[in-house]
Amino acid sequence: LSYLVWGGVGELPPEKGALVPGSPATIPETDQGFDKVKNRYSLLLTVVASAFTGFLQALIVNLADIVILFEERIPEGDGVQMDPGDERKVFFLSSWIKYLLSREFQSHFDPHIGTYPKGNIDLARKKYWKWTKSEKAYMADCAPLEVLRRWHFPLNSLFDRCNESLAARSNRKVAELAAVFKEAAGESFVQGMGLGDAMQRKADGNEMADVALCKDDKTKSLHKSVETSSSL
Repeated sequence: LSYLVWGGVGELPPEKGALVPGSPATIPETDQGFDKVKNRYSLLLTVVASAFTGFLQALIVNLADIVILFEERIPEGDGVQMDPGDERKVFFLSSWIKYLLSREFQSHFDPHIGTYPKGNIDLARKKYWKWTKSEKAYMADCAPLEVLRRWHFPLNSLFDRCNESLAARSNRKVAELAAVFKEAAGESFVQGMGLGDAMQRKADGNEMADVALCKDDKTKSLHKSVETSSSL
């Protein structure tokens, strides 16, 4: 993970792992640029993930953490821009997060999800540079939740981590990743790990108990008044 994400290993500078390419002149911050880097490392990631089941989980958490680090480091103030070097890193690192969750990457492990519905085309076998625009968009979408569950991605926790960062300041890329994690979590999405809902249910329960107690006190007071009147 240090080699791939954080850098500072061998000839890699700190905060620039191997997943971020070197020269902007040869590999720009574009979808085409990411395709070049993706082709360089996707096979490595597939092999390591197959051998170590916890690898992808750790990788996506570290990718999210370093993106948030770069975004939170931007000085506050109107018109303040991110450092161009950090902006380049954020582009590629966030692209890797989306790729790990995509049909394209996950089809290396579950080829059936790479079947394009229109025409029943097996895109996992078709060369990616021959994909049509709609086929590329299909493969870039999040893989089905039942496929992602295999890796135990902490999607709700990653969303909460992004949301916590956004509560302190507005970060464009972090907001984009929060939306990605929410989409990937699908029907299993629970904000705040369900604590917000649990606290609200507890508050509602306490309120109902207070109302019931108040009614009980009023009833007791009324009975007492009736008994007093009867004795008179």
